[in-house]
Amino acid sequence: DASALWLFNTPGPMKIVNNEIASSGITVMIGAAGYLTGVPPTDVEFRRNRVRADSSTFNGKNTMEWKGGERYWVAGNIFEDDAETGQNNSIQISTQPAESSGDPYIQDLTFEYNLIRRVKSIVGTNGIGFGESQVTLHRVAIRHNYAYDTIYGNGDAFIIDNGADQVTHDHNTFRNNAGQNWLRDAGPPVL
Repeated sequence: DASALWLFNTPGPMKIVNNEIASSGITVMIGAAGYLTGVPPTDVEFRRNRVRADSSTFNGKNTMEWKGGERYWVAGNIFEDDAETGQNNSIQISTQPAESSGDPYIQDLTFEYNLIRRVKSIVGTNGIGFGESQVTLHRVAIRHNYAYDTIYGNGDAFIIDNGADQVTHDHNTFRNNAGQNWLRDAGPPVL
């Protein structure tokens, strides 16, 4: 994968503000490497950035992925221009198994006031990471976002896979051109 920005092995805080970020792979990746136990990405502020795929070479990866860490504030960004083929989501929030990422959890993530356009599904959340047996995704707020032109794939706005603990969708506006679902819960509830 070719990523424009990949954060791991850093405890934070990190502030990524007012940038143009483009890549032919996963444009922004947080976690997902074999980072050190106890050193997950923490206290990340990601605001007022334009994040897009390089359409001339894009291989269909997600625009932004979180694979571990805690206390994220993602606000006022523009996410745009996914490829027609490839992974299902523009933004993916899921965890990695313990053996590959040290601290296999995501918690306290706020995703708000973002503009998302010309993408496949908008936000996908996965409550149980690959190879895990318990919920590793906790306290996610997705609110006050505006999305339009979901022009590829099934066009589902928000996807919840394998349950999660306290995922809130609040006051998001979604204009869909392709599919029919605002929210698709693709996994059984996890108690």
